[in-house]
Amino acid sequence: MKKPVFTLAFAFLAAVAFAHGLHFAQATQLDGMPFSFKMYEGKAMVIVYMSTTSQACRDAVAFINKLYKEYPRDEVYIAAAFLRESPQELAAFKTGFYPLFPLLYNTQRLQAVAPLETNILPTFVIIDKRHRVTKRVAGLDRNAVREELEKALIVPAPSAKKMGLSWK
Repeated sequence: MKKPVFTLAFAFLAAVAFAHGLHFAQATQLDGMPFSFKMYEGKAMVIVYMSTTSQACRDAVAFINKLYKEYPRDEVYIAAAFLRESPQELAAFKTGFYPLFPLLYNTQRLQAVAPLETNILPTFVIIDKRHRVTKRVAGLDRNAVREELEKALIVPAPSAKKMGLSWK
């Protein structure tokens, strides 16, 4: 009888840790500015795992640029997370492919809470306004990405009171 109770308690604690873990996930933007989920409270997010050497990822830049232009910055944060690339490699990628969206590196802590879970790149990780990972879309499935992003935007953002914030 102890085992089911322990399993249930562990599952609950793991879910709570995951939900709060997004606040501690960090990376670095190409411009040197830090990135953390906490900076984008109340916004839906699309984090696209990419590689500078993948032709599929290069082909995805135009679609991601289109999303970046279509959705207001005060509602959606869109960025690409690179797994192994250096800032110099990202600078060359930016020069050659003109992404409008932020490029993230040093993504080890980011991957710990929003794991890639596939070898297919690009992979779009859709995160709702409450910062819950709602879907991972492997490959360049434009319709699935748009559909999931629209769903993520419908979720109401948490209130400041529920988040423990004070506006004094």
